Amino acid sequence: MNVLISQSDHDFALMLNTMLTANRSTGKIKILPQEADLFQEKISDYNLLILDDSAQTFSLFKQLKKQNPMQIPAVIFFFNPDKPEAGKKALQHGISYALPKNHAVLNLINELARQAIIINQNATKVTILSRQLEEADKAAFIGRISAGLAHDFNNILHLINGHAQAAMGFPDTEVKNASLDIIRDCCEQGQNIATQLAKLLKPKSPVHNKIAIATILETALQFMQYELTRCKIEIEKDFAADLRVICNEEQILQTFLNFLTNARDNMHITGGTLKISTRREKNTVLIEFADSGTGIEEPLLEKIFDPMFTTKNSENHSQEFGGSGLGLFISKNIIEQHNGSIAVQNRESGGTIFSISLPIAAAAKPARRQNKKLQTEQNPQKQKDNLDILVVEDEVMIQSVLKNLLSRDGHKVTLVDDGELALEKVNGHDYDLILSDLNMPNMTGLDFFKKAKEIKSNVKVVMITGDHFSADLQEAEEAGACGQLLKPFNKQEIDAVLAKIRAIPE
Repeated sequence: MNVLISQSDHDFALMLNTMLTANRSTGKIKILPQEADLFQEKISDYNLLILDDSAQTFSLFKQLKKQNPMQIPAVIFFFNPDKPEAGKKALQHGISYALPKNHAVLNLINELARQAIIINQNATKVTILSRQLEEADKAAFIGRISAGLAHDFNNILHLINGHAQAAMGFPDTEVKNASLDIIRDCCEQGQNIATQLAKLLKPKSPVHNKIAIATILETALQFMQYELTRCKIEIEKDFAADLRVICNEEQILQTFLNFLTNARDNMHITGGTLKISTRREKNTVLIEFADSGTGIEEPLLEKIFDPMFTTKNSENHSQEFGGSGLGLFISKNIIEQHNGSIAVQNRESGGTIFSISLPIAAAAKPARRQNKKLQTEQNPQKQKDNLDILVVEDEVMIQSVLKNLLSRDGHKVTLVDDGELALEKVNGHDYDLILSDLNMPNMTGLDFFKKAKEIKSNVKVVMITGDHFSADLQEAEEAGACGQLLKPFNKQEIDAVLAKIRAIPE
């Protein structure tokens, strides 16, 4: 057991150290001086933190939870007896123990330390199991909607093929341009589906961002559009303007998909209406899914969030889709992890209402206007309009696309299809930007990037890949790559990359 002690009362810290040292199972103990910065410590070296109600404690704990909630050590928190609200706040943050600071508790510190670590280890195991269940639920969901995804992509390919033939068959430029516009729109639609699917399948990160709740709902509806239409379920939307929450987007998307799937399962024989609404209630965002289905028998309402409980396999419900009984259980856990709540009730007119409440995100502070003259003085360098770009790509079609799009805007483009040849180019020429495929034969894009950095440390490389989860992509970013282009990319994404490169100081 390695322990880090940070207390505003240094004498109390020394007494803690004395009691812990008497325990032979205690390993390294470090006492921070009063003025020390907790954020400079390598927290992962410790099994236990013994903290108090200093200004840094809650900020540190929030940061640790955001970075990786499964690697937070156990925490014992001491508060001044005349400030019990600090103890309540500590428990609300998920700290293992919050105790009044007095000498009597010192005799119990070794047992408290042991118990705190056990509690923390058990909580970590529960978190890991919950994540495994979430990933299994996501995989099962993709299987359930695979027919709908295949239908959507087949429609897109049909439109692309039809309008490509039309463009080739008509000499009229106006007709050609109209067909090309539709082909472009189809490609963007397919890219959007692929991007959202990649987000859903991506291993969940602990990152929470401020995002409009309506955006997540629209993504969920896009995934379920085919299934809902097939089951004759009409969607009514009543979204309040710009309600935002701080959340893990993938988790909340998974929760909404579970509610849409439940509505489909409940109404797929008779059809019906599903009204989805959002509104603000004090400091929360309330999201409601109100369906016109058969409702839930009153004795079962209290059980539907229990693990492994489902009504979909009973004689009174259709068994076309079935159910594992994990969807609502997982959804409830996700919402509670976001400091929210979830409830269900039957509608008087028939059907059910699932209500989700999440803390509303604070409104962003208006950005301070900067004097344009001052801004010019601070950034005197003139941005370079046309760039000298090396494209390292072994696929001829991708080469052609990049060559056409970049050259049309006046950029100088050099094409190579091999990492070794690209290194020769880097050695003999200074490029403003290198666009490199990540997966190439003979030499990978990551290996090329590392060797190019050895030749010229300031080389600017953007990685191109269709593998959104590639470990090489992550490693390239950590090694200093300037960005990424995820296939299929469009002109706007290329322009965004070029703007980013232009903004990097020479």
